[in-house]
Amino acid sequence: MLTHRPLNLETLQQWVEQGRLPTDRVITMKDLRDSGCVGRKMGWGVKLLGRGAASFKVPVQLQASSECGIPDAVQLFEQMRNACSELGTWHP
Repeated sequence: MLTHRPLNLETLQQWVEQGRLPTDRVITMKDLRDSGCVGRKMGWGVKLLGRGAASFKVPVQLQASSECGIPDAVQLFEQMRNACSELGTWHP
């Protein structure tokens, strides 16, 4: 069964801070897979989860394959946008 691999914001931040993921371009699904951040079998892609959202401080651009339309996802997006805006890295 194909499914989305979970990825918490705290893990994403750790990978970026350790230099395992790029910050100078869009992070693709291939980048996430090749770095080992989400494992080799991704199914339909990655499901971004909010653990670590309150302390998320790294400017990133992520490739999106879909959106879930769940209110929690909207709230998570707002938190990420606010964090990036404070860093001066939000580019809609």
